[in-house]
Amino acid sequence: GALAGATTGDILDLVERLAPPSLAEEWDRCGLQIGERRSPVSKLLIALSPTLRAAEEAVKRKADLLLTHHPLLLAPIQALDFSKTTAKIIGTLVRGGVGHICAHTNLDKADGGVNDCLAAQLGLVDVEPLGPGEPLKKIVVTIPSDHFEVVRVALKEAGAGSIGPYKGCSFAVFGDGYFTPLEGSDAFIGEVGREASVKEVRLEAVVTLSRLDGAMRALISAHPYERPAVDVYELLNRDERGAMGRVGSLKEAASLASLAADVKRRIKAPGVRYVGDGAKTIKRVAVCGGSGGDLWREALRSGADALVTGDLKYHTALDAVEEGFALIDAGHHSTEASVLEPLAKFLAAESAKIGADLEVDVFFEQDPFEFI
Repeated sequence: GALAGATTGDILDLVERLAPPSLAEEWDRCGLQIGERRSPVSKLLIALSPTLRAAEEAVKRKADLLLTHHPLLLAPIQALDFSKTTAKIIGTLVRGGVGHICAHTNLDKADGGVNDCLAAQLGLVDVEPLGPGEPLKKIVVTIPSDHFEVVRVALKEAGAGSIGPYKGCSFAVFGDGYFTPLEGSDAFIGEVGREASVKEVRLEAVVTLSRLDGAMRALISAHPYERPAVDVYELLNRDERGAMGRVGSLKEAASLASLAADVKRRIKAPGVRYVGDGAKTIKRVAVCGGSGGDLWREALRSGADALVTGDLKYHTALDAVEEGFALIDAGHHSTEASVLEPLAKFLAAESAKIGADLEVDVFFEQDPFEFI
C-alpha cells in the first residue's frame, strides 16, 4: 500500500531512540519545543541552531518540522514581542506552520551522536567514552503496598533506573514498616501517639546526579506520606553513557600543527587555532563538540595527547600549556556540524522502516565567525 505520513511524535520517538532524553543534563531543554505530537510531517529540515535564518529556510522549503541540536526555548520567555529575536523565530515558525523539536546534550552524549560523528569525521579509531561518566546515586524508598506502582512509575518517568541500554530498572522487596505519628503530624496512616505498622515495599533505583533532583521531586509528589522515608546513597560506579566526550587514536601519529590543519580540512572549519608546540607528536586525540574546554584535564588523564573542541578560553589555554597538553579549537559550530548528515541519514532510513514517507533535508548555516 501507499506509505503513510509521519507525525511529529513519530520523528521525536526516532530521535529519542538515538538520543534518550534521560542522557540530557537537568538544565537542558530537549524534545518538543513548538507544535504537537500528532501533527503530520512529510518534510523535515535539520539544522544546528534554531536561528531566524533556519526558521525562514524551513518555511521557504515547505518543511513541516524543524529539528535542531540547540534548543530555542532554553531560557524562559516573558512575552511574545515580535520585535525580539526569539519571539520573531517562534512567530516565523508558527505562522509558517512549522513545528520545532531539538536534541541537545542528549545528542552530544548519545552513541552515534555529536561526539561519535566528530570522532568519525576526524578518522579516529578505537574510540571510547572520554571521562568517567556521570556520578550515580541510588534512591531507596519505602512505600505502602497499594501506592507502590504509582511511585515506581513516577521514578521511572523522571529518568531513574537507566542502566546502559535499559530504562526503568528498579528492585522491590516487601516487608513491614513501623512508625508512631507525633503531635503536629498529618499522618496518612495511623493516629497520633499510637504505633502503626503497615505492609510496605522497599524500592530502589539508580539515578544520575543530573537527574537526582527531578527524581526526588517526582517521588515526593507521587508518595502518599507526608514525610516519605528516603535514603540517597553515593555510588562508586558511574554511568558510562553520561560521558560527554570521546577519545580515540589517529591511524598514524602526526605533529600538532599538521593535525590542526587536517582537522580544519576534514570538518571544513573556517579557521582553527591550536595551543602547544606545533612539532609535538600526537597519537591519541580527545574530542568534544561545542564548548568542551573544561574536559581537558579529563582528556589528559585518559592518556590523550590533544583535545579537539570549540570555544576555548584564554586561561584554559594557559593551564594546558603548563601541563604540556595540546588543544585544538576548531570552533563551536564546526565541531558540532558533523552530526547533521548522519542524523539526516538515520532519520530517513528509520522513518522508511516504520512505513513513513518522509523527506529529510539539511540546512547548513554559516559559522557566525569570520576569519581574516
